[in-house]
Amino acid sequence: MYRFTLLFKNIVRHMSGWSKEQQLFAWSMVLLVVLFVVPSNKALLLVSFIFTVGLSFILKKFTLAILYAYILMLPFQNGKGMDFLVVPAELVYGNTPFIMTVNITVSGLLSIVLLYMHIRDRIFSKQISSSTQINTSDILLGIFIVATIVASIMSNIPLLSFLLALQICGYIFVYYYIQHHRLHLWVIKILPTLLSSLSIFEGVWSILQYVNKGSFGYLSPSPADNLTHVAMEDVSFVRMQGTFGHPNNLGFFMACITPFLFYYSVSKHTSVFTKIISSVGFISGVTALLLSGSRASWIFFALAMVLILRIPIIRASQAVIPFVKRLYLSYVIFCAILIPFIVIPRLSQLAVTFNVGGGAEFRWDLINKSFQITAHNPLGVGLGIFPQIVFYQIKGFTSAPTQPHNLIAQIMVASGYIGAISFFGFLYLKIKMYFLPITPRVKYLQLMHYIGMISLGVFLALSMFYPILTEQQLFAWLWILLSIVA
Repeated sequence: MYRFTLLFKNIVRHMSGWSKEQQLFAWSMVLLVVLFVVPSNKALLLVSFIFTVGLSFILKKFTLAILYAYILMLPFQNGKGMDFLVVPAELVYGNTPFIMTVNITVSGLLSIVLLYMHIRDRIFSKQISSSTQINTSDILLGIFIVATIVASIMSNIPLLSFLLALQICGYIFVYYYIQHHRLHLWVIKILPTLLSSLSIFEGVWSILQYVNKGSFGYLSPSPADNLTHVAMEDVSFVRMQGTFGHPNNLGFFMACITPFLFYYSVSKHTSVFTKIISSVGFISGVTALLLSGSRASWIFFALAMVLILRIPIIRASQAVIPFVKRLYLSYVIFCAILIPFIVIPRLSQLAVTFNVGGGAEFRWDLINKSFQITAHNPLGVGLGIFPQIVFYQIKGFTSAPTQPHNLIAQIMVASGYIGAISFFGFLYLKIKMYFLPITPRVKYLQLMHYIGMISLGVFLALSMFYPILTEQQLFAWLWILLSIVA
């Protein structure tokens, strides 16, 4: 262990001439690359531990390193977690057995470590106050947690629902941890480096998937297998999904984080290095967004950019360095060339989507079924159980169902009326805080909160079209947004 610690000290010493931003960016990029190529779960845990320790030498505090690594590793899902299969006996004998999977990610494990360290500090440290001010939003959040856990315990498959409920509690705890320790300013400070490294990695990986599968988004005759995580539709349109579980998830995530990156790249409050990595991250993120083929994400990303470009300080900004100007101009030309090959073919499929039996009808049917189930189960049926309830208890659904593609319907059917009212009441109060008159903020923080509200608006708008409650990386990102906005 001593040699291990000495090795990291030597590495950090060699990087001592770099700024903290440069050290974090380099360490983050190496971590993301190594994390994706590790061959097994044991190696995954070892690599995560090693790099978290390395981060602690840069950030000077182990808890901050855990929090940073938690956010950095959120996009890793398929193949980069430990899957626990839950196959109930009553489903095994069905005509179409469901195999329920609970994916325990590295971020989930890090949230448990953070919880342990928080409890330890609360018990043994005299520096942390034992009293915490509780307000109405905290009470509503507590009611939502209790309602979700109760519904999960009472569900048809309590093991599956309870494990999913614990994961949601982990996301909420990270939000509470940031609020309790007043770390929101620290999170805002490290976001440029963190989001840039994430966006660059996902963008490059999506491009590799794209090149591997064929040109201009269409399926090649003999796709190779060395790059996984690519979903193909019936119309032979190949959509990239990076390290996410579905292309829509990649598009969703990029639509939420790219507004931040654009602001960092043109703001006078950021360093030249931050401007460079943010501009490259923005272009990589938009490329991944385009390759995801997520039409809803395209639309709300475009609306977010319109709102950002209307900010006077950005329109009149003289802080845009020549490199960023040339990079963005070149990328606009590149996108103009790509649109006929990617965007237009994908948008042309809207006719198929809204046809009888198309995706729109399928999603609307799922939402209707969720309201029917909630009417008969006002306390909720538990997390992850909706497909099984629909398939086995509701007649007239001919295809294998999935989760409701709507956050309101999904929370209502999972946590019941009480859980849904308390959750959206909490959300309303947190968003309302942004508009209350408070002590004037620093100009940079004012703009950051504004960009955060735009990102939160994109998140909530897209959540009306996707089943984010059971999508770990996406629902966890909601709590990161809330911790820095409200």
